Amino acid sequence: MLKTAKYTKKSLPANLSWWAFFKAAFGSLHFIDISGRASRKEWWVVTLSSLVLMFLTAFIYSFLAVYVLDFNYETASLEELSAFINIGQAINFFFSIPMMAVGFRRFHDLGWSAWLSLLIIPNFLLPFWKGENKDNKYGKNIY
Repeated sequence: MLKTAKYTKKSLPANLSWWAFFKAAFGSLHFIDISGRASRKEWWVVTLSSLVLMFLTAFIYSFLAVYVLDFNYETASLEELSAFINIGQAINFFFSIPMMAVGFRRFHDLGWSAWLSLLIIPNFLLPFWKGENKDNKYGKNIY
């Protein structure tokens, strides 16, 4: 939980800067918090940042594997190839946790249960619908 007085219990105010959302998402344990609410801006910051970090990490990981460790997927054994893939999947999973958590909080901001994230269609609406402009059962008004 962040210690700044402007923050509500578990939700960040919608008027923070992109950098403040980034620091809160990746510089504290807020990135795994699924309770509270998240604004559209927070959703965009966390999602785009996670995707960029996934891409950069995958690029660096592949570069190191090919050029430093001299990994060749054509001559690699099945065990080496599966280890390479499993490490890459673990890295991507680590960066997908903040995206899932902010998605759950986004559903809460709309006044919906996060269980709706199991359906595919509502997930496409998250970045476009503004949340409730009042307190709801998931947290105080962040707008």
